[in-house]
Amino acid sequence: MFVNSDFSDLLRLFNDNGVRWGIPGLEFDSAWQHRVEVDFDDLVVRFVSRQDLIQSKRASGRPQDLIDADLLSLSSDESE
Repeated sequence: MFVNSDFSDLLRLFNDNGVRWGIPGLEFDSAWQHRVEVDFDDLVVRFVSRQDLIQSKRASGRPQDLIDADLLSLSSDESE
């Protein structure tokens, strides 16, 4: 896979300076177990589960994410 050298340098700089990657409110191992896999013409794409997405949006505390979490919760309630 080709990665632009500027991007690689930026990632290295972040990692060397302790920048942590992650999703608020989620642990990778748990989110990975709950992932949703969708096949698009023989290309499997992995997504965070709806419940994990809602949890993450609530954990972020940002106003739009809180609105999104409420809307996602309503739509999941309707589908059950």
